[in-house]
Amino acid sequence: MDSQRFLAFWGLKSLPGNGQIDLDQLYWQDQTQSLVSRLLLALQKTGNISVIVAPAGHGKSTFARWLYHRIDSETHDVALISLLKQEHEAGWLLPRLAGYLGLPDTVRDSRVILQSLRTVHGKILTIIIDNAHNLSEIEA
Repeated sequence: MDSQRFLAFWGLKSLPGNGQIDLDQLYWQDQTQSLVSRLLLALQKTGNISVIVAPAGHGKSTFARWLYHRIDSETHDVALISLLKQEHEAGWLLPRLAGYLGLPDTVRDSRVILQSLRTVHGKILTIIIDNAHNLSEIEA
């Protein structure tokens, strides 16, 4: 069935899945709403590390965008990074992030980078990494 016939048959103006999801119209089940609220609160207060794992198509990217738009910009600098290709060497991610954020090239020790990234411009730095399954090495 061609797309015009499909649209006419179902009374649609555009093909499903072709637009951005309205983040203000997301439906959360009660248990999910509680979890999402706690995670957002934890990020707002401490800037800790959280990992969201789920099979493909379960909304991780949508959730990452939702978090990005909900974190308080008065107290946080937020970066949403999507890893689009598989990386096969360890140790590349933190130095690359440090470079993007303006840290000197001489800073290469992971602990020093993490301490430097803890606050940027007096704000808590929150980095959201989407498609983290593209990190083939845990040490990345």
